[in-house]
Amino acid sequence: MADKLSAQRNDSRLRTQCRILHSKQTDLLSQLLPNTQVLRKLRSLSIGSISQAALEEIFANCSQLESLLLCDRTGSGVLYDIRSIGLCWMLKVLLLPLNVGTPLAICSLVNLTHLTLQRQKLSQETDWMPTVLAIIHAKRFNLQGLSFDGSWLIAPLNLSHLQLAQCTALTDLRLSNCKLGEADSPPLPFSCQRISFRRCTMGKPLCYIGTHPLLKKLELFDCRILSEIPILSRILNVRRHQPVDGPLLLTFSQSIRLHSELTKWTHEDVSAHSKWLQVKELEPHQADTWHQPVGTVSMKFARSINYLPNLKLPEESIPNAADVVRKLDPL
Repeated sequence: MADKLSAQRNDSRLRTQCRILHSKQTDLLSQLLPNTQVLRKLRSLSIGSISQAALEEIFANCSQLESLLLCDRTGSGVLYDIRSIGLCWMLKVLLLPLNVGTPLAICSLVNLTHLTLQRQKLSQETDWMPTVLAIIHAKRFNLQGLSFDGSWLIAPLNLSHLQLAQCTALTDLRLSNCKLGEADSPPLPFSCQRISFRRCTMGKPLCYIGTHPLLKKLELFDCRILSEIPILSRILNVRRHQPVDGPLLLTFSQSIRLHSELTKWTHEDVSAHSKWLQVKELEPHQADTWHQPVGTVSMKFARSINYLPNLKLPEESIPNAADVVRKLDPL
């Protein structure tokens, strides 16, 4: 009786979750889990390096999967073809190697909310950016959050090339270990409310806020700014001329330059500027608010946004009719 209860518990556990990490290459997943009835009831599956045939077995038999983690931590270099992934139509969480074949197949996953592309070892000859660009473009109206680690980049990143300006649902952008080149055009949509940089090198951070009055938070953690112009005063000047509905919170750490600029502000300056710009310096341990693994691109999807935000101008910025007429009199 005890053996029977134990077997039932084990079967129930298999039906909901299964981990096969760093398994040896196998032609068929059924060799590892021969009970296909169990496979059909799996909700979560985490796998190491496997063959294409085994991956096809997963797509064909695990139709109830909500979470699939394909962790190619050994850097085998296998280019997985995921064109059949739509058979796992219930997937909400998906982790794949950074470079996969037929990446647009994930567009058939209407329930997908979190996608991570990752590989810890990558040769310089591997061209993985087309995979990222294709997914961003295909899901541009659903992309709500993007975390991008540029450790594998061999050239400066031009944010304009990611075409994030077309991502009308994007609210949160996080970049780490990136050398940022000059953007050809405004690289972000009006919907973006938070931009966070960690260990990045950039020329002019102003290009990320100059046309974004709805931006609420700008974070610069252990970043190198190449431009010689005063950063805080320029950001303050930009915000003063934007139809903002609240101050921009700029948070930074490990920046001697920004620390020097901030210490020159008097208490009166801080109070006067707080309507447009608020600045906060953090210690390194306080700035560890998020961490993106090396060579990882993560995306969060939500419902598409197909309307413009309602930007209400402050009443004091709208001139009354008498003021307008008075200015026209000299003409």
